[in-house]
Amino acid sequence: MPSSLLNDIAPFVDETLGLMIGKSPRYGNKTNYLRLTEKSATNFDGQRIIEKIYAAIESCRLKSTYCKAPSKRNWDLIPRRSASADPAKLEVTLERDIVDLGGESWSAQVPTSSGLWDHRQAKRSAIDLVHKCGDCSYEFIELKVKIKSGTPLFAAMEILLYGVLYIYSRVNAEPLGYKIEEKPLFKAKRIHLKVLAPEGYYANCNLGWLEKRIERGLSDFLRSKQCDLQMDLKFESFPKGFLAKKSYPSNNEICQA
Repeated sequence: MPSSLLNDIAPFVDETLGLMIGKSPRYGNKTNYLRLTEKSATNFDGQRIIEKIYAAIESCRLKSTYCKAPSKRNWDLIPRRSASADPAKLEVTLERDIVDLGGESWSAQVPTSSGLWDHRQAKRSAIDLVHKCGDCSYEFIELKVKIKSGTPLFAAMEILLYGVLYIYSRVNAEPLGYKIEEKPLFKAKRIHLKVLAPEGYYANCNLGWLEKRIERGLSDFLRSKQCDLQMDLKFESFPKGFLAKKSYPSNNEICQA
């Protein structure tokens, strides 16, 4: 993502969450995260956060002097196989193992915004995993393998940003040069935004209030955009023992609430 976009969004998210400690983005600070698991942010408004993210994406696009259409590969569902994974990168290896396990219903590193702002920025801005479900719905998954890999709050904001970027790209598909008939994702009826991590990653996690407010905000925002789509946010964990063995369970057992 362009630094200007993140710099615009982070202070607003911090303010809405009532965060005063640490450097921006303060919602990435572990102390702030732990405080919010003890007491919800009373002023947090899901719809306002989503409107701000959407407006920032729109503003960055309008301000850009780069006039070309974004990459046609954005939002393409192309499976990435495990043969090219780097064993030293645990998340990359797991992404590709899951794609191998699930077959054509899973895609890894789905590009979202290459060329949306210019030819340099956001080339690697991609969703870790996308899973096609059987009911015209998809899961957008922010994958975490290490227990100390940031916080669930930061991961939730990451996948939410991708979710809003998807809404922007879908609503503006024609002016952005996307051909809807070539983008199965743009025909989805429901998108499930998910943080998927080991059970220990969620120690002391009590962010149910965040899930509910963001889901309500997404519903109201999509209605305001007259977008025929439903979207929600969930924190999910791997089945117990999933990461400890090479033989993974069947693909319908990968996620569990």
